[in-house]
Amino acid sequence: MLTVAAIAAVTVVYEMPMQIHIVPETPQAQTYVDGATWANGTQIQWPEANPGKTYTKQLDIYNPGSAAFTVTYALEGLPYGWDFSYDKNNMQCAAGGWLNGTLSLTVAASAAPYSDYSWKVWVNVAA
Repeated sequence: MLTVAAIAAVTVVYEMPMQIHIVPETPQAQTYVDGATWANGTQIQWPEANPGKTYTKQLDIYNPGSAAFTVTYALEGLPYGWDFSYDKNNMQCAAGGWLNGTLSLTVAASAAPYSDYSWKVWVNVAA
């Protein structure tokens, strides 16, 4: 006598819809003023100055991220007749790279002696 066994196999298929939204990496920057770590919002002190003279500070920017970024700056409230610049403005910093630059400040010849002046600079890093 021959016995035949039938085994039924049941398969269940699960659907797994997926989605991903790609965004650029947020730029990361480490900044150093005259060789010292600079924290966002910390006031930078310039030396006592004379009217008509130019002064400099070193501004080094390191990119520890995995994407390049471009560095720009914006000014607010620089006194009339003064000049301010960053020689690495509009330059790209590669991932793992450095921008070693100089901030230059020229005090107007008309600056009043024994006066304090203040202004703001925003350094922007954008991918």
